[in-house]
Amino acid sequence: NISAKPAGNIVINNPIPANTTLVAASTYGDSQPKKADKVAESLIESLAKDANAGNEDESIGHYGDRELAYAYLKVNKVDEALKHALLEYNRRPDNIDVNETVAWSLYKKGDYAKALPYIKTALKTKSKNPVLLCRAALIYYKAGDQTQAAALLQNFPFSNPYVGAELQNEMKTIPTGKLM
Repeated sequence: NISAKPAGNIVINNPIPANTTLVAASTYGDSQPKKADKVAESLIESLAKDANAGNEDESIGHYGDRELAYAYLKVNKVDEALKHALLEYNRRPDNIDVNETVAWSLYKKGDYAKALPYIKTALKTKSKNPVLLCRAALIYYKAGDQTQAAALLQNFPFSNPYVGAELQNEMKTIPTGKLM
């Protein structure tokens, strides 16, 4: 039974939301990180059960490893996040969302150069998704390609409401003068 559930001003069409960070942040905001982390941990338990069920019964038709990867990133369990991102990648290596998840997990681990091929695949559709563009710019910048980072951010409004505070803070690590 899938129904639309509001999370702040955003509607999520899944009883176990794909974006755990969104749910935790919209429930408690960035001002209450401990409570947000507690929500994320609770969702991890649910997502892990679903991921295990999907792994054991292929007739379910959905695997929860991508969602689980982002949940683990929310609580800074980067190795677990990468493990689940790669499980999903091994099932769907050409999927742009899965490639973004692997790239972002590698970024959070500090493996910027390893993240590049995955983010390149995620960008192949030339999506204008603001979160994808921010993540891609950060990966390119930290991997040493300031030119590509600048190109991705050329027409990007940094006050975009779809980019959460955590990612906006991460974006502040790029000195804008170096991108000109």
